[in-house]
Amino acid sequence: MRTGLIADIHGNKLALDTVLAQFDLRAVDSIICLGDVAMLGPQPAESIATLQALQIPVVMGNTDAWFCGGDQPGPETARLANWCREQVSLGDIDYVQSFAPSIEIELEKGLKLLACHATPRNFDEVISAGTPTSDIQAMLNGASQQLIAGGHTHVQLLRQINQQRFINPGSVGLPGIGPRSDDLARNLHVDWAEFAIIDTGNDDLSIEFYRTPIDLAELFEIARAVKMPEFDWWTTLWKA
Repeated sequence: MRTGLIADIHGNKLALDTVLAQFDLRAVDSIICLGDVAMLGPQPAESIATLQALQIPVVMGNTDAWFCGGDQPGPETARLANWCREQVSLGDIDYVQSFAPSIEIELEKGLKLLACHATPRNFDEVISAGTPTSDIQAMLNGASQQLIAGGHTHVQLLRQINQQRFINPGSVGLPGIGPRSDDLARNLHVDWAEFAIIDTGNDDLSIEFYRTPIDLAELFEIARAVKMPEFDWWTTLWKA
C-alpha cells in the first residue's frame, strides 16, 4: 500500500496537479492532505475543487482557519488572504470549515497514521530538525500512532521519537516560506513542489521524500492573469 502525503498547497493548483501526476506515475493508492489548502496563491477555488473532486481527506491548517475569520500575520498576507477569500464560494468556505483537526488512517500490518497540520496539539507549532525530543513528545499530546504526519513548516523532515516517526512532506505550493521560527532553514531559489510517500508493501515500511519541478513562468502568468495582489512579494518567495 502506497500512501501519498501532501501539505501546504496554498492556492497553487498548478503545483498540486504536478504532484498528483507524480502520484499516478508512482502508483499511489491513497492521498492525505495535511492542510493549508487555498490561502496565499492564485488558484484558491481551483485547489479546493480538485481536492473535493478526488475526495482527498484534509485536516485543518492555520491558514484554512483564516477562512473562518482568524488573524493572519503581516500586511502582505492579510491583503492576499482577503483576496483569496473573495475568490471562493460560500460552499467552498463551508468545505474548508469542515476539516477536522486530525485524522487517523489505518495502513497495512496494523500500522496507524495520525494526520495533522503541524502537531497533534495544535496547527501552529513547529517541529524542526533541532527541536528537542522532550518538546516533540509534549507536542504529540499523547498520540499513540506509530506514524505522525504534519506539515506547516514547508520543510521536509523525518524524526524518530522513541517508537514513533514524525513525517513532514514539505510544501506542495509554497516551499519558499514557512512560519517565522529561528529553528527553520528557508528553502531558496525554489522551482519545485514537494511531497512524500509511505510504502507499507513487501513486508517493510519505507518513507520517501520527493521534489518535482514546476514551471515558474506558467505559474507567474497564472497569477498575473487573475490580478493576484502582492504579486511582487509572492514571487520573491520562489526566486529569492
